[in-house]
Amino acid sequence: ALPVKLFDSLACGRPVVATNCKETAEILVKYKCGLVSDFTPEDLAEKISQLLLNREEAAEMGKNGRRLIEEIYNWDNMAKKIIKIIGEKS
Repeated sequence: ALPVKLFDSLACGRPVVATNCKETAEILVKYKCGLVSDFTPEDLAEKISQLLLNREEAAEMGKNGRRLIEEIYNWDNMAKKIIKIIGEKS
C-alpha cells in the first residue's frame, strides 16, 4: 500500500526522503525522484543533508517526481486501470 502523501509530495515537485518501505522505496529508486533511508536517525539526516547540499540533484529528483505524477500516477490513469480490472472480471 502506498501512502497518498507520497503522491502529494511528488506532485509538488519535491524530492522525497523515505525509509525503506518496499513499495515507496521502489518508486523512489526506479523513477529517481527521492532517496531511501535506513531506519536510523543518522541515515535520515544524511539523506536530507545530501539533498540540501546538492541542489541540482534535488531539483532533478523533484522534476522526475512531478513528471511521474503527470504521466503515470494521476487520477485519469488510475481510473482507466480500475475500469480495465472491473471489465476483466465481468
